[in-house]
Amino acid sequence: MKTITFLIFFSVFIALGGFSQADTNTDKSNKENDKMDDSSQSGRKLIESGIYEFKPTMALPMTGTSVSITSGQYFLRIEGDLAESALPFFGEAYRADFSGEGGIVFTVKMKDYKLVNNEKKNRYQISFKISDGKDHYDIFMDAGYDGLSSVRIGSLNKSQMSYYGYLRKISKPEKKKFEK
Repeated sequence: MKTITFLIFFSVFIALGGFSQADTNTDKSNKENDKMDDSSQSGRKLIESGIYEFKPTMALPMTGTSVSITSGQYFLRIEGDLAESALPFFGEAYRADFSGEGGIVFTVKMKDYKLVNNEKKNRYQISFKISDGKDHYDIFMDAGYDGLSSVRIGSLNKSQMSYYGYLRKISKPEKKKFEK
């Protein structure tokens, strides 16, 4: 009889202890989810502000293998209706540019800018066109609310390039003042 009473008491004790542990874990996971919700909206806030920078981490030419980008010098900046780019190019050029600039480099006003919000998938589709006198670019960006993004650039003079990376606030180096 004492054994049965002990087993019942022990079972109840274990069950109640398990529930209190589950409640503690639920509280921790709710706090973590709240933190994730804040950070998962960072890309959304940047895109809605109209001022952001795409930093590539990987480039994918139409032919060949993907290229990991470790240098922080490459970007695609959007500031209102102005687009500025300094992205590497690893594809095939159909017409040579002898200006000495390598990659996809421009600073011009965007044309035909379109922004589509897909709330169901928590993503934005952004497209615009660039014409800088040397080349014409069609740019398509797929950006998640969390900031993870992909950019596809089509060109008249170069093969298509794709980039994977993330969005962030624009960071421009401060201009140094020289004393006389």
